[in-house]
Amino acid sequence: MVITLFAGCAQGGLHKQVSPEWKTPPSGLTVYVLDLKVQNGNDFSKALPDYVGKFNDWFLPLMTQDMVSLSGLEVNMLPEVSRSGKFVRSKKKMKGYMDFMVSNPNPEKFSDLKGIVVTISGLTFNRHVSVKRHNGNKVYFYGVQAYAGYTIYSMDTKKEVAFGKIDILEESQDFVPGEDVWNKLVRRISNEILAETPLIRQL
Repeated sequence: MVITLFAGCAQGGLHKQVSPEWKTPPSGLTVYVLDLKVQNGNDFSKALPDYVGKFNDWFLPLMTQDMVSLSGLEVNMLPEVSRSGKFVRSKKKMKGYMDFMVSNPNPEKFSDLKGIVVTISGLTFNRHVSVKRHNGNKVYFYGVQAYAGYTIYSMDTKKEVAFGKIDILEESQDFVPGEDVWNKLVRRISNEILAETPLIRQL
C-alpha cells in the first residue's frame, strides 16, 4: 500500500508515493544515476567551462554533497546504464503525468548491497525558454529543466518503498543560465528525492 504526498514549489512540483510502513532511516544511502543525458551541453559548457566534456565530474560530487547535507547520511553515488542487466524496469502511473519508466536494483545482481538504494532513471537536462508579461512588455526567461523517474528500494526487505517523478525548472533572465542556476537545480533534485521520507534530516 502506498500513499500520495504532494507539495508545491515555484516551478514544477513534488510528486511521489511513499510507503507508510517505511519509518526508519538507514545508516547510508546508495544512489544509481541511469542513462543521464545533457541535451543543452553548450549551455553547460558556457556556464562551467572547467567541466567541458566532464559533466559527471561536476554533477556526481555536487549531488552527493547536496544529499549528504540534506540527509546527514553517508552517500555513495554511481553512474550506471539501464542495459547493464542489473536493474528491473517497470511502468508507473501518476496523476498529472504520462506513464513513465523507473528501475529498481535486481537483488540477485546486488547480493552484497544492503540498506536503501535510490535509482534515478533517464535523468535529462534541457534548455527551456519562456515568455512572460511584465507591465505590458514581453520578458524572456531562459532556464534549465530536469526530468526523470526514480525509485527508492530497500535491499533488506526486497521492496520498493517510494517512487516519484522529477520535473523541475530553474529559470534565469540571462540568455545562458549561469553556474548558480545549475547548482540550484541539482539541489532541488536532491531535495525532491529525499523530501517526505525518512532520508531527510530531522532538525
